[in-house]
Amino acid sequence: MPIVAAMTVTSHASDAMVAIPFWLEMFAVVAASISGVLVAREHKLDLVGAVALAVVCGLGGGLLRDMTLQVGNVYILNQPMALPLSIATAAIIYIFPAIVDKPEKLIPLLDIISVGIYAATGADKALVYGFAPGGVHHDGLFHRGRRRHAA
Repeated sequence: MPIVAAMTVTSHASDAMVAIPFWLEMFAVVAASISGVLVAREHKLDLVGAVALAVVCGLGGGLLRDMTLQVGNVYILNQPMALPLSIATAAIIYIFPAIVDKPEKLIPLLDIISVGIYAATGADKALVYGFAPGGVHHDGLFHRGRRRHAA
């Protein structure tokens, strides 16, 4: 049984989208996209490869969050600005790498920023949809919330 299945839902939310600030979500997309492009440049990928990695990094956090929660819709796919913003960010940073100074120090910082934003918005969305707060990994590892059957 997947660990995600160990989460308990205490109530059901309506089908209304969670109000995540637009600028915060787009900031996470830009930060993760820049990180993806910098890694692509380190591995000497061409522009197409760099854009592809930037899109995976930029949109992957929100996509994974919404797939893990399995409630509501996938916000990032319904946001018309996310994909163009990720592609534009990737192209600009790839073509003009001097914009970012010291990319080896910037990659971890951008990863921390984007993952932090996705974690915070994910926790907010989980609470709005009625998921009980607590460690999902604890519940999954220690079989909390499930009755063990005697042999």
